[in-house]
Amino acid sequence: MSFGEHLEELRLRLIYALAGLVLVFIVCLFFRFSLFRLMWRPMERVLAARQTGAAAGGPMLTSRPVFTEPSSAFLTTIKVSFVAAFVIASPWVLYQMWAFISAGLYPHERRYVYVLGPFSLLSFAAGVLFCYLLLMPIGLDFLIGQGSRMGALAMIKVNSYFSFALTLMLVFGVAFQLPLVMMFLSKTGLVSIEAFRRRRRYAILVMVILAAVFTPPDVVTQLLLAGPLILLYELGIIMSRVRLGASPAAEKEADS
Repeated sequence: MSFGEHLEELRLRLIYALAGLVLVFIVCLFFRFSLFRLMWRPMERVLAARQTGAAAGGPMLTSRPVFTEPSSAFLTTIKVSFVAAFVIASPWVLYQMWAFISAGLYPHERRYVYVLGPFSLLSFAAGVLFCYLLLMPIGLDFLIGQGSRMGALAMIKVNSYFSFALTLMLVFGVAFQLPLVMMFLSKTGLVSIEAFRRRRRYAILVMVILAAVFTPPDVVTQLLLAGPLILLYELGIIMSRVRLGASPAAEKEADS
């Protein structure tokens, strides 16, 4: 295709992707309150479990979110709907991106995407679920517990909690892509398996720093991110040895 035809193809793919995203967003708007309650559930369970402390003379807790500005509750539900729509429509959006760029890739590069693409989506979902089901209950219980020991009253604002929960889930979703990224770099010959091994100490240091940057300032939550990252790094080294029709040089490296 000519340059003009490439631009026209790009325009059509962007329209298709945006149309699908808008359609899913409209549907999510009808379920915006249910979606927020789903995100609020980890905090609700932590606060409800600590209600027993109020009967023993501890600070009273409420398991309901609060808002201090008239528009904050409404804007939060809109943000929840948009994020949910983006997640749900991501396979469609990624397909449109893939349909545009696949024509410029070599056959072995397309093969990597065919194999790693579905695993990437599953890894992202696994990271989000790990954060939602394990990390957030533990981290929130620790953070709320610190306030309770101070005798402070927990009044969680809807917009603050949404930003907190969304950041954690996105960080874990992206973090769980690490083995696949390492595998791709190894198979394309950009980084060798031996290089991953030699730089393990530096990688661990970087992951600890990233955990401190992207999590709340408490040791428990930081360890809950740094620990899985280190395990995922080791998993990435193992997965780099899996054959996906790589080049002979990469296959020789995997066998060494």
